[in-house]
Amino acid sequence: MVPTLLVGFLIIAPTWVCLEAAFFVWWQRAYAHLNQQPNPHRPADPEHARRVFDRFIRDQATISKYICINEMLSKWYWGVPADRLTKRDVTDLLCYGFWYRSQEQMEADGLGPVADGLVDELQAAWGVSFPDADPGAQPGAARPPMMSHLWQPVRAFWRPLGFYAGVELLVGLKHVMLLAAGFRPYRVGGLRYYTYGLPPLPPAEAAPEAAAARVAAARREREQEGRPAAPAAPAAAAPAAAPPRRGGRREAAGAGAAEAAEAPLLFLHGVGLGLLPYLNFLLQLCCLGRPAVAVEVRHLSMRACWEVPEEDEIVDWVAAALDAHGLASVHVVAHSYGTFMASRLVQRRRRAVASLTLLDPVCFIMYNGKLIYNFVYRSPMAGASFLTWFIARDLAHSVSVSRRFYWSLLNLWPDQLPQHTLVAMGARDELVPVPEVLTMLEAHPDTRVLLHRHHRHADFIKDLRWQARMVQEVAELVAGAAGAGHVTHARSDSASSYEVMAGLNGGSSGGSGGGAGAGAAKKTN
Repeated sequence: MVPTLLVGFLIIAPTWVCLEAAFFVWWQRAYAHLNQQPNPHRPADPEHARRVFDRFIRDQATISKYICINEMLSKWYWGVPADRLTKRDVTDLLCYGFWYRSQEQMEADGLGPVADGLVDELQAAWGVSFPDADPGAQPGAARPPMMSHLWQPVRAFWRPLGFYAGVELLVGLKHVMLLAAGFRPYRVGGLRYYTYGLPPLPPAEAAPEAAAARVAAARREREQEGRPAAPAAPAAAAPAAAPPRRGGRREAAGAGAAEAAEAPLLFLHGVGLGLLPYLNFLLQLCCLGRPAVAVEVRHLSMRACWEVPEEDEIVDWVAAALDAHGLASVHVVAHSYGTFMASRLVQRRRRAVASLTLLDPVCFIMYNGKLIYNFVYRSPMAGASFLTWFIARDLAHSVSVSRRFYWSLLNLWPDQLPQHTLVAMGARDELVPVPEVLTMLEAHPDTRVLLHRHHRHADFIKDLRWQARMVQEVAELVAGAAGAGHVTHARSDSASSYEVMAGLNGGSSGGSGGGAGAGAAKKTN
């Protein structure tokens, strides 16, 4: 017996060492491939940057309620006081942050006059002023560094083949568990998704050719985003316009409620291990008595990847999956990184989102800089959560926020929120600017806001009681969207977002189940 084990070890050990060495070489090549700068490295729509910057200028009165412009600029320049930043420094940041270009690239692309006027626009709208030169700088001193993660090397570290083999084993276990629970698996593009309670797709609809055609249609739809619609051709003999019907708006609302009543749930996960950490939550959602679609993204699951798609490509695949099943409307539930996909789905297919639940929403106020600093740069030595740091340094995860990661596309602005929206956060979240989000949502009383006083980012995954609370909240939100009753929020002085903010550091804001609600919900029929 012992000689047999020894012989087996002498055979397996060298083989495994060779496999690990080969994988190390592959990983180095994958890093070099994924670390390359895309060309061009910016959104395809040439007018997108101007629209977003104009919004930042136009909405100054609202944004300034929860953002201090000087603190924001200082954060992007690693804590350099704003009064030490020159006009050139601020122009660099605006060109990078909105146009995804350097000043030199702006000049080369014929946008030099635009770059020259950005600081003047910012100063006029926000009431700030920046000097032409830093009066305290020594002659010849280097300019302050900026957080320009899109242009810097990807921050990732190698992990052995055994780690990824273990992840694949867990992914396979998750797959078997979902099949046993009654889910059906499908693929579209580079995406795997599972359906529950929906009729199976006919073989012709599930074929790769049909899926590719739907993805292409979703891509064409995306490419038209932001472009003015072509004028309709006049009718040859248009009949006289019928007088408006008195009940038209009510009938339209009734039609929307009818769609929402039939709409399934769509779950979008965050970075980590795909759907595996969410199995309990997902199964509880399926107990609400309506169909469900659960999306799993390979490169957000700590799996070895050679390619990392842009978020809009993922949404193309999600849209194609919904089209394949004939789903005109869904109730979206998204967590963490999944809220980026939810944001793009809302922006691209607003009418398809019957209700929206955002858990640990990193899609809000992304220009604040907190998300990028804590996910991309911060280490455990500087106080970061070890688990967050470990997940963030996975190669595919790091690439997903360092290449083709366009905040101006992914950011969800408050006026884009659907009528039926739930936002749930943890007060100690290191990625979400919680106080700022609470203040921002004060102006949107239709949005249900829940705050857990003690949670950090993604703690809801291990808090089964909070998961049960979220499922209950989703059920009420879906019922409201389906016409069972409209939820309004009476925010008194004792139950407001400002009151919750005052209790962020261990305060005693109200709420059951260890959490605090940012508003008192009342349901009316």
